Amino acid sequence: MVKEAIKGLKEVRVMSDAIMHQIKEEFPAAGEGNYIREVSLAYTALQKGRMYLGECQHDLGAEYPYKKTAEATKPSEIEMGADLCEGYNSLEGNNIENLIKLRGYIDKVTAMALDSYSKGRNNYDVESKFIADCHLSEAYRSLKEARMWLGCALGIIRDSETSN
Repeated sequence: MVKEAIKGLKEVRVMSDAIMHQIKEEFPAAGEGNYIREVSLAYTALQKGRMYLGECQHDLGAEYPYKKTAEATKPSEIEMGADLCEGYNSLEGNNIENLIKLRGYIDKVTAMALDSYSKGRNNYDVESKFIADCHLSEAYRSLKEARMWLGCALGIIRDSETSN
């Protein structure tokens, strides 16, 4: 059950990475719209959620993926990120449609993360349940925050349309 939970969290991290790529592609920093700050904050919150999901994996017994980086002395010795997507689907729609799609994707990964972690957590004696639960709480909070920032971007689009 624990291995299944770790595998599920890895899948969630890969999916989160894909969402981050979609955000970068669809809403580049130099892009149009006065809601780019909110999209950027959503991206940052998603990054944070991914990091804490990695901590959840570690709490359940997954091996730490960056052992060599701790001893790195030059850039080439710094390890690549873990649980990265190999490809993703581009978003096809206007900005409103794409923001709504991204919010739906974040809902999906949030639910998957909770489900995966609870399977491992309920059947495994986690060394420090408090720390493990803090990591899950931060991951959940960050994913929800990413979704909310995209909602704020939708509000700005609505308000800019009604003020014209």
